[in-house]
Amino acid sequence: PMVGQPAEAKKTGDPAGMHDWHSSPYARGWINAQHDESRSYLRQMVHLLPFDPDDEIRVLDIGAGYGATTKLLLDAFPHSSVVVHDYSEPMLQEARLRLAGASDHVSYSRGDLLSEAWTEDVRGRFDAVISAIAIHNVRYPQRIRAIYREVFDLLEDGGCFYNVDYVTPPGDLVARARRHAWLMDYRLRVRQETGRWEPLDGLVERADVPPVFKVFDTNDDDPTMAPSLANNLAWLQEAGFTQVECFWHDGLRALMERG
Repeated sequence: PMVGQPAEAKKTGDPAGMHDWHSSPYARGWINAQHDESRSYLRQMVHLLPFDPDDEIRVLDIGAGYGATTKLLLDAFPHSSVVVHDYSEPMLQEARLRLAGASDHVSYSRGDLLSEAWTEDVRGRFDAVISAIAIHNVRYPQRIRAIYREVFDLLEDGGCFYNVDYVTPPGDLVARARRHAWLMDYRLRVRQETGRWEPLDGLVERADVPPVFKVFDTNDDDPTMAPSLANNLAWLQEAGFTQVECFWHDGLRALMERG
């Protein structure tokens, strides 16, 4: 186990204690709360893959959950084969149902990203690796860095890795700026709905300001360890990726790429 890893992490695969991925009712409730049609970044990530739609590519979907991104990938690349990875068996069961019509193109792998052993059941190498809102769940910046190295080793020469995930502000100044922007946007919506400009102080409790996701083993005095966008890109380069880019960033999530 990692230094500082809480004992319950080995049981839940969620060190922050926010999710119960082993519970079928919880998994079903989480799925029902998703709105795939509004998550345009999933399709954007798939369309960034630098292959012809008729190519027979091999792809690994890390933390694939119930298969939403895999479904988009198979629609775009119907001759591809995909390894659907997740930690949660209930999620993999949901993916099997969702992807039943493409069973000849899909295989499944269960593994815990908190451990480097997650790759043991992922056989062979891949033309592309993708992941959507998953890797941040390990919560340990050092472990995220290690996962990037493990992904690099799974890729064919010239392969690519696309990852859309939550990132943290690099410091308090940026965090305050993001919070202020969300409040200003909310104030404008209130104005459009009511015709009134309201003071910011009165909107703080009402505005839907996204939280910063919780991480562990982060030294606040070491800015290189915050899982910010800049640091995630640096960790990708450190892992061996030579062309690293951010194609999309909304202040909370970022779509990162290695070409």
